[in-house]
Amino acid sequence: MSSIDILSMCLRNLFKRKLRTILTVLGVTVGTASIVVMISLGLAINLKFEQQIENMGDVTLITINSMSYWSDSGSVIVTRADGLSTAGPGGPPVLTDEAIAEIEKIPNVLIATPVERMNLYFKSGSYVMDNWNAIGIKMEAIDTLGVKIAEGRMPEPGEQNTVIFGAFAEAMFREPNDWNWWDRLNQMQMGEELEPRVDLLNDKITMSVEYSYISSGQGMDDYDYDYDFIDDDYGSPSFRPQDIYVAGIAEYKNDYQLDIGIIFDIETLKKLREDADRLQNNNNQSAGPEGGWVSARRGGRQQGYEMAYAKVTDMAHTKEVNEKIQEMGFYAWYPTEWLDTMQEQARTNQNFLAAIGAVSLLVAAIGIANTMIMAIYERTREIGVMKVIGAAIRDIKWLFLLESALIGLVGGIVGVGVSFLASYLLNNARVAFFAQMFQYIGDPDSAVSVITPWLAGLALLFAAGVGLVSGYFPARRAMRLSALSAIRTE
Repeated sequence: MSSIDILSMCLRNLFKRKLRTILTVLGVTVGTASIVVMISLGLAINLKFEQQIENMGDVTLITINSMSYWSDSGSVIVTRADGLSTAGPGGPPVLTDEAIAEIEKIPNVLIATPVERMNLYFKSGSYVMDNWNAIGIKMEAIDTLGVKIAEGRMPEPGEQNTVIFGAFAEAMFREPNDWNWWDRLNQMQMGEELEPRVDLLNDKITMSVEYSYISSGQGMDDYDYDYDFIDDDYGSPSFRPQDIYVAGIAEYKNDYQLDIGIIFDIETLKKLREDADRLQNNNNQSAGPEGGWVSARRGGRQQGYEMAYAKVTDMAHTKEVNEKIQEMGFYAWYPTEWLDTMQEQARTNQNFLAAIGAVSLLVAAIGIANTMIMAIYERTREIGVMKVIGAAIRDIKWLFLLESALIGLVGGIVGVGVSFLASYLLNNARVAFFAQMFQYIGDPDSAVSVITPWLAGLALLFAAGVGLVSGYFPARRAMRLSALSAIRTE
C-alpha cells in the first residue's frame, strides 16, 4: 500500500465514526489546552522575575554587614581559632581587613572591599549639603563594583580628596534654611531634567566633619588656616574645612546608597573618621555632657568596619557565596535574595498547575487508546481481509498509528487555539484566582499568561506524540491478529 492509500483509508475510518472521533479529539483538546495554559502562567511569572532582576542593578554584588559594629564600649577584641576577631568572648566576628581578605579567598569572589560611611557637610557658593552617605571604598574596586562614569573621569591613584558624586547626589544641595530638598531629589529620580545648583566638575566645593559648618552663618572656608584644627572663640577645637575635587559623576546604578552617595577612597575617609573622633573627644572634654557639638558619627564605639561589598563572578554563584559569608558569622544579602524565595513559591504553584494539565492529557491519552482498541474490535474482519489480499504487516501498523497520531495532532491544534483564547481572557478579564499569583512579586497588573511560539509548537508535537504512543499497543494488537481468525469474526 502506498502512503496516499494509507492516509486515505485513515481519514475514511476517522470520518466513518464521527462522534467517537470528535469526543476523542475533544479529550486531547482539553488536555493540551490545560497544560499549555498552566505552563503559560509559569512563563508569565518567570518573565516578570527576569524584568525585576534587570531593574535591580548589579545582582552579583553582595552587601556584608558586621553584627559587632555597634558594640558596647567595654567590648574586648578577641581572636578566634579560625583567625577572625570577635567583639568579646563568644561574640559575633568583627569585619576587619583580615576578615575581608578571607572573604576575598572564597571561590567565585572577584574582589571584596571594606566600606566606610559617615556624615560629611559640604558648601559650594550659597548652597550647603548634609550628606550622610559619604562612602569610602577601595578605588581599585570601582570598576568591579559596576560604578560607571557619566561625566568626568575616574580618580587617579594617590589623588587626595578626589571623589565621585553619585548620579543624584547633587540634588541634595540646598539653601541653608531650606530643608525641602527631598522634592528635588524625587524629581531627579523620576527622570526630570533639573537645572543643577552646583557645577560639580568646575565649582569650588568645601567639606567639613562638623554640622556647625553648614548650620552657622560664618563661612569658615573664607579663612586661610595652615593646620587641621583651630580653636574657636569659646576655646573648643574645630575642624579645618577642606577642598574636595569632583573627578566624575557616576551613572545611575539603581542602588540608592551609591546613587545619592559621594564616593571617596577608603583611606581618605578613614582619615576623616579619625579627625571626627578626635574632634568629638576634644569637644566632649571641653564642653562636658551638655556640649552642643553634633557628631558626624551617631552611636557608641564601633569595632571594625560597618559593612563591605563582595563582587561575585556571576549570578549563578551569588547564593552559594552569600551562604559561605553568613557561615563566617556576618549578615550578608544580595539584591535577588528575596526573589529566590518568591521563585520557589511560584515554582511550587507552577508544578501544581502543570500536574493538573498533565492529568488532563493522561486522560486524553487513555481515551485515544480506548478509541483505537475499539476500532480494532470493530474492524477485525477488515484487518483479516487486508492481510489475505496481501497488505503488509507494516502497513497495518502504520494505518492505526497514523489514525491515533492524527487524533492527537488535530486535538493539539484545537487545544492550542483554545489556550490562546484562554490566555487572552486571563490577561484581559483579570481572573481573580490567577491574578493573585502576581501578588507574590508585587505587580498584579502584569500579564497573567504568556504563550510563546516555542510553547505552541512544542504543544502540537507533544499532542501528536501522545496520540502516537497511545496508538502503539493497539497497532501491535492489529498486527498480531490471525488472518483466518479475523475473517471468521462476525
